[in-house]
Amino acid sequence: MITIRQARVEDAPVLCAAEQKISRAPGLLVSEPDELLPEAFASLIAALRDGGGCYLVAEDEGRIVGHAFLKPMDLRAVRHVFRLTIVVHPGCSGQGIGTMIMSALADWARCAPAVEKVELIVRSTNDRARRLYEKFGFVEKAAFATASASPTGLWFSSSAARRSTRTFRFPKRKGLTNHESQAIPSRCFRPSSFRG
Repeated sequence: MITIRQARVEDAPVLCAAEQKISRAPGLLVSEPDELLPEAFASLIAALRDGGGCYLVAEDEGRIVGHAFLKPMDLRAVRHVFRLTIVVHPGCSGQGIGTMIMSALADWARCAPAVEKVELIVRSTNDRARRLYEKFGFVEKAAFATASASPTGLWFSSSAARRSTRTFRFPKRKGLTNHESQAIPSRCFRPSSFRG
C-alpha cells in the first residue's frame, strides 16, 4: 500500500539516485546526472521542513517510489509563487503514485497561507507528466522552443504552467486512510484553514 509522508534528510541519497537515473533518459528531466547531488537534496529537505514549503515522499512497503515538493520562489516580490517538482521513481509509473503525491501537495497548498500560485516547468516530450498536471487543472502559459539541449545534441522544448491554489481540483485520494494521511504535516488537514 502506498503511503505519503514528509521527506526526511536521510531520504536524500535515494531521491537523488532516482533523479539521476531518470535524467539519463532523454526528454524527461533537464538535469544531468552529475548535477544532482545528495547534499543538495538534503539541504532542500531541511529548508522546506523548517516551514518554507513542503517536501513529500511516497512509499510502498517502506520503499520510496516517488517524491515531490513545493518551494517558494527566492525573491520577496514573488515568494507567493511556489515551484512544483514531482518525480515518480523508475519502474513505478502507472500506479497512481503521481496522483497521490499531487493530491497531498494540493492539500498542503490549499491550507498554506503563503501559497497563492503554483507553477512548474515540464518537458514537452514528457507526456505522462503533462497529463498529470492537466488532470489537476494546470494550463500551459508559455512554451520555450529551444529550452535545453541533451548530451545527444537534441533540443527539447519545455512548457511553463501555472495554477492558482484557489482553483486547484482535488481528486479523491486513492489508497490512503486517515491514519496514513496524518504522516503529512498536520496543518494540511485543518478544514478551517482551507481557502476557496
